[in-house]
Amino acid sequence: LAAGVAVWIGFVIYYVFGIKEKVYALTYINVTIFLSIFGARTLLLKKNDEKRLGFYMGPSVLATVIAATANIVVMIFEPLACKDWFASVGGHIWFDVTLWLFMMSVMASN
Repeated sequence: LAAGVAVWIGFVIYYVFGIKEKVYALTYINVTIFLSIFGARTLLLKKNDEKRLGFYMGPSVLATVIAATANIVVMIFEPLACKDWFASVGGHIWFDVTLWLFMMSVMASN
């Protein structure tokens, strides 16, 4: 727990002092949230814990992986390509859609 709090404080310090262009702030926040969710799930459960094994063996694991990958790709494209072309094809709505798909796939696997 102490290591997790220390890492979180490090992320906050980097966010405040390290990000020079604020357009990347949302991406940084989203990546931190993804790492917190999956890192906690990976690191806090024991190696042979049935909950952990059940999560990775469910019928909708592939859907979760595809939805999470799509969400991360959109999350990265949004700040990098929004002004050039991404806004013209929907922009942030794609993030909302992929986030919803990701949440539905995770809920289906639980």
